[in-house]
Amino acid sequence: MPFNQDRGYLIRNTIARTVGWIATGTPILLDMREAHNVEDTLQSVKEQLRRVPSRGFGYDVLLYLSTDIDIINTLRALPVPEVDSNYEGTFGNSSQSSLFQQAHEYTGPNQNRQNRWPFLINCRGNIIDNQLTLYWNYCENIYRRDTIEMLAQNFMKVLQSLISIYRASDSGSVFSQQ
Repeated sequence: MPFNQDRGYLIRNTIARTVGWIATGTPILLDMREAHNVEDTLQSVKEQLRRVPSRGFGYDVLLYLSTDIDIINTLRALPVPEVDSNYEGTFGNSSQSSLFQQAHEYTGPNQNRQNRWPFLINCRGNIIDNQLTLYWNYCENIYRRDTIEMLAQNFMKVLQSLISIYRASDSGSVFSQQ
């Protein structure tokens, strides 16, 4: 059950003078029963995500700002997602002259280790200097390191398969933006 995280909607519409970004999380249960190969899976995910009203923005609004106790209780009763994913975006080429550049040194953990991590598995990724990097976090009490490494390797195989299909496809393929 991945989270659909969309920073753009909120920033464009409500907090234009804020520096940084806010990620909203919308739990989405994807139905993959009709997906029999990589192309079917990609098409199915795209179609299901397009059907989410307002790209999922309303979920957090209802959960945290609603005064209707029935709505709040309904949302809180939903199953908690076990898997989280977030594509953080593409960041500029550091070889270009710019006022700001990506820091390459380790900045330390981005949350206190004593905090409860809400997901069993988290995969986040970004592209910096045309290089895709994926970061995998997981609950060490549930999963072994080799299990997550196997998951990450399988993920990369599927991604490489998608790239091969994309390179061989025409403009009417599942990779179109429509």
